[in-house]
Amino acid sequence: MGVFWRTRVFVKMFTKSEFFEAKGSVIYSRPNVGFGVAFLEVEPRFLPVLQKWLRSAKEKIESGYSEDPIDGLNEKD
Repeated sequence: MGVFWRTRVFVKMFTKSEFFEAKGSVIYSRPNVGFGVAFLEVEPRFLPVLQKWLRSAKEKIESGYSEDPIDGLNEKD
């Protein structure tokens, strides 16, 4: 059974040192693949975390990183 379009969700994402949470709505769903979420309500305290994670994922994708772009976000150099 899949997740239906427009289903309201509460998203929580964690790393070892940070977390993000927001209310959202499913905007697409693909069986056996996953679904996309539009964030509807994000508390201001979570915006810097989300922005940091998205920036890091974008940089990894642009550099040709072939693994999960979110993996290892908090690893120290």
